[in-house]
Amino acid sequence: KTKGDCMNKHVLTGRPTADPEVSYFGKDGEQKMMAKFTLASNHMHDKDADFFRCVAFGKKADFVEKYVKKGMHLLITGPERNNNYKDKEGKTVYGMNLVIETIEMLDKKKTEQEADQNKEEFMEMTEEEMANLPFK
Repeated sequence: KTKGDCMNKHVLTGRPTADPEVSYFGKDGEQKMMAKFTLASNHMHDKDADFFRCVAFGKKADFVEKYVKKGMHLLITGPERNNNYKDKEGKTVYGMNLVIETIEMLDKKKTEQEADQNKEEFMEMTEEEMANLPFK
């Protein structure tokens, strides 16, 4: 098989349901960082949502830990991977994780300059000026 034989890439927008959980795995001295969170993605035409378990590793996990917070609007791409394991009774528990390849914050932060510009767009009026407006 070559790398291009299969296509497994998802593009999701949504909001984390909680702040990310960070953990480390691997041998001492070779530990890697992992960050996990659940992304709620609303349906287009109703109030329902789907929930996706997202995971990031290494530098992306570091980014997630520093910048991703509950409720932020995110755009995430990456493949979905099996996260199956055996529970205490030996039964297989099936699960899936979206492995984050790219992450983009969709919330627009207003700069101080933008906030000042917005203030200038509105003019204050006295009650007398408001009473003389042609519409009410």
